[in-house]
Amino acid sequence: SQNSDSEQVDLFSKHTPHITLFLADFDLELHGGNYVENDRSLAQLNVTKVNSFLETISTKINLTQVVQGMDCTLSLQSLMEHNDDSNNSKKFYTVNESFTMLNVKNTPCLKALSNAVVVPLESFVKRPVIVPSWVASLKEPERSAAIYRSRKYGSPNVFEGVSTPLTLGVG
Repeated sequence: SQNSDSEQVDLFSKHTPHITLFLADFDLELHGGNYVENDRSLAQLNVTKVNSFLETISTKINLTQVVQGMDCTLSLQSLMEHNDDSNNSKKFYTVNESFTMLNVKNTPCLKALSNAVVVPLESFVKRPVIVPSWVASLKEPERSAAIYRSRKYGSPNVFEGVSTPLTLGVG
């Protein structure tokens, strides 16, 4: 007998895994809307901004052309390899509430895909950018570089700091 409250993962329809090429907070909402700042789910989208965003994605980003002739094979990388920290146990995933992130080894293909997305979408990043709290734990000069990338591009995980996890959402 199976517990009716248990989570089940359906990789083929409901919980399709995806690679995150660029994770940032984009400015696509109506300003002055009636929503609580901490509850963005009530924010209304600005149709003009959303249409411009979608047009940019569809006309200025050709991912097929970016990877033409490249080897785009994916492989997992342990957290220990990723962080180069001998105190970490060798695991390949991070579980966060309703999703799991698998660490994918960065390749020239993934870097090219991420780079191709960042520049055209930079103008849509919500300003001022809030630098993620984990950036403070980085050693110099990585910390300063991550702060710069956050403020300029909306994410510390772009260009030389690229991080492209394989994400699987549940729920």
